[in-house]
Amino acid sequence: VTVTFPTAIANYFGQTAQARNLGTGLLVTTLVASSIPLFSGVIYDGSGSLVPAYLISGAIVAACAVCAFAVRFPKQR
Repeated sequence: VTVTFPTAIANYFGQTAQARNLGTGLLVTTLVASSIPLFSGVIYDGSGSLVPAYLISGAIVAACAVCAFAVRFPKQR
């Protein structure tokens, strides 16, 4: 995903806005990814096990994979 992210951003939104869109996308990705350990800790404290956190993370990854395969690149002009 990290390798294709800049190319996908450029294909969808064009070169003129790539820096702003890429920066915003990476900011959101970093914020979401850095919150996962916190939420996993909260789940562990509540349930006494990390299994629910792993299952939730796996479900999110699976949903993202389905979305990634459903997306089509725009036609070149």
